Amino acid sequence: MRILVLSIGDELLLGDTINTNAAAFGRLLVEEGLRLSQEQMISDDASMIYQALSDAWGQWDVVVTTGGLGPTHDDRTLDVLSRFCKDYSLAMKEYDNAFGVEKGVLVQGEKTWLMALPGVPYEAEGMFKTIVLPKILASAQQELTFPPRYIMTAGEREKDLANEFIGDWSHFEQKGCTLAYLPGAANVKLRLGVDSTPGITKKEAMGLLDEFEVFVRGRVAFCTYGSKTTDTLSNIVLELCRSRGWRLGAVESCTGGMIGASLTDPAGASDVFMGSLVTYSNEAKISQLGVKTETLTQFGAVSKQTVIEMAMGVRKALGVEVGCSVSGVAGPSGGSNEKPVGTIWFGLSTPAETFAWTTQVGHTRELNRSRSVILTLEALRRTLVGESRLPRGVLKQL
Repeated sequence: MRILVLSIGDELLLGDTINTNAAAFGRLLVEEGLRLSQEQMISDDASMIYQALSDAWGQWDVVVTTGGLGPTHDDRTLDVLSRFCKDYSLAMKEYDNAFGVEKGVLVQGEKTWLMALPGVPYEAEGMFKTIVLPKILASAQQELTFPPRYIMTAGEREKDLANEFIGDWSHFEQKGCTLAYLPGAANVKLRLGVDSTPGITKKEAMGLLDEFEVFVRGRVAFCTYGSKTTDTLSNIVLELCRSRGWRLGAVESCTGGMIGASLTDPAGASDVFMGSLVTYSNEAKISQLGVKTETLTQFGAVSKQTVIEMAMGVRKALGVEVGCSVSGVAGPSGGSNEKPVGTIWFGLSTPAETFAWTTQVGHTRELNRSRSVILTLEALRRTLVGESRLPRGVLKQL
């Protein structure tokens, strides 16, 4: 089934608003064994909207538009759609919006049907899920593929996962299996699938996918934290601490509170996560954590010795069993030959061990900070499950 999304709005093209609707629609379709064929972004210009509708009509099975249904002067989709339907002798049917105010509009043709949705993401996704998707599924039963599986990994680079850990999977590829690498800041989502080939039954396809998943998981188990796209490192870490009866505290320098923000995203974290101290200056490290002045003078804030004292210090300051720390050169300035931008030191202290480790994360401040959060949580997860390998193959430094 050929499905087109027309995302309408000057704000999308100008970069004022990020187009999340198409991504949400694509995800919902994949979960049902379908795929979004194409997405186009067009301006609020009436002539361009009309031309896009004309080009799409009869060429696509399904067209979904977002945006331009509101009452303001720059909301032109509804007016253009009315003119288009009049010119093509088509009828418009309104659908109530259970998620907002502006109604959706359905236009049914012989080869193509169109659904116009509001542009507000919450409303668009809600109406797509409850109105558009069931209608698509009702007419696409013969074209459904097999829903993919996901393996959520963190701490390892995409190239290392592909070349070093997973390696050769051509014997599965020849049978119709597919593998996609979807990288994030310091995490990679693996999407495993199987093609819908003539003659293969659903039972056979699911059996092949089961076998392929076992193969891949066996090679990346050490860096796998989940099997659903909704799984998060924060939730996993909190559950691991909770199962041990351990409380967790963090101390941050270069990340400026981002670890604490991540750990408080899940509801109910307060029984495990006691807090995060942001000790950006040396003075704060000394006064709040008890980091020794001579440590900072001799080794600097970005060092093994400092992050170890920070991790131990936050355990004492917050009265927790687990303390994690991070200090680094996030950039864009502040680097040196010995410690270039992107140099990050991490510390971790538990009742069983205290250690530090370091890696080079990049050259962009925002990305360096985001990566540092993920790497901190992944190192903590691995430690809690007894995995000896730290992210990126680095060694523990005691």
